[in-house]
Parts: sequence; structure tokens; C-alpha cells
Amino acid sequence: MLYMKFLNITWPLSLTRFCCLSALAVIASGCSDTTLTRFNVDETLGETTVQGVGFGNILPLTFSELDADIEQQESYGQEDFDYVTEIKMTELTLSIVDASDDPERDSFEDGNEDNFDFLESMTLYIQASIGGEQRKETIALLSADDPQIASSTRQLSLTTTGLDILDYVEADGGYQVIVEGNGNVPSDDVVFNGEVVYRVGVGFR
Repeated sequence: MLYMKFLNITWPLSLTRFCCLSALAVIASGCSDTTLTRFNVDETLGETTVQGVGFGNILPLTFSELDADIEQQESYGQEDFDYVTEIKMTELTLSIVDASDDPERDSFEDGNEDNFDFLESMTLYIQASIGGEQRKETIALLSADDPQIASSTRQLSLTTTGLDILDYVEADGGYQVIVEGNGNVPSDDVVFNGEVVYRVGVGFR
């Protein structure tokens, strides 16, 4: 059985605040549209539970809020540039947690080690109104022909598209992440968390 679930997540606008750092005027002159350096920012996703048999036939892929506040990252605090010039998601990894196999937490626990075999594909989109136009683009995906599918793996690495999401982060009305997932209801509850890595460019615009 195949089915699809849409999930809307509003990311906080804290990412826009770091664009207000004071500029060094001497450096800024003549540096328009220039990325001077890039660095990584890591973000942890909270636990997500996919309910097993007995709860219907829909995958409730409900991620915790992706609260990427780059201002709080030590690596960002050491930088003294005028603007963030780009933000790209470079890695997204999902991992089954040990609690997924805990019979006290899962009344449907079947005694087998949980994995991601219930998934057949997954796509993450970012969406916002930019310049009066509603835009939606893919930021990460797990395709149906990915060798990780049906491999009994407890960790999935989604393919990221390298999309620069800065325009979405700066959108006046905020932005959303939409998750579309295809798959089958697992035999018992599956619990997983995740890690996201962003590549941030800083310089002058």
C-alpha cells in the first residue's frame, strides 16, 4: 500500500537577524556580491515517531521544529562580515534511536530490530512567498531507486540539492518545509531523530 502525507513546518526567522551585523566600511567598499568565507552550522532534529499497525495507514512524518539560530553558534560569533550571502543544506541524516526497540515504549514491539524499510521515498521542499510570488523548491530527497531503500538500514542519508535558501529565510512572511513521504505502515512503532548541516557563506552584498 502506498500513501502520502504532507507536513508543514514553519522555521523561526532568527536566521535573518544575523544579517544586521555592523559592517567594516573600509572592507565593504568594492566588495559587492562577494562571499569571503564559508562555514558549517549543525542542527539536531528531535525524535519523530512513526506509529505502527493499529493506527491507520498514514505515515505521520512529523519532524521537530528545525530551529537553526546561527547567531548562537560559536563559529559564527567569531566572524565580522557585513552579510550572509548564502545558506545551503548540505547534509540531512536520519537515524533510528535505541528507544525505538523498547517494548515499554512501544506496545506493538515485535522483537525485531527497527529500520527504515517502511519508507519507499521522501522529498523535502522549502516554500515561501518571495516578491509576491509563492515559490516551492526541493531541498533534499530520498528517491525510490536509492540503494538505501529496503536495505534494513538504521540510518538514512538524504540527497541534498544544493539550493541556496537565503531568499526563503529572508521572506517577510517566513517560510515552511513540506515533507512528502511514500511507504508502508511499519509492524511496530519506529522512532528516529536526525542531523542537518548547513553551509553558510558570509561576505558582502
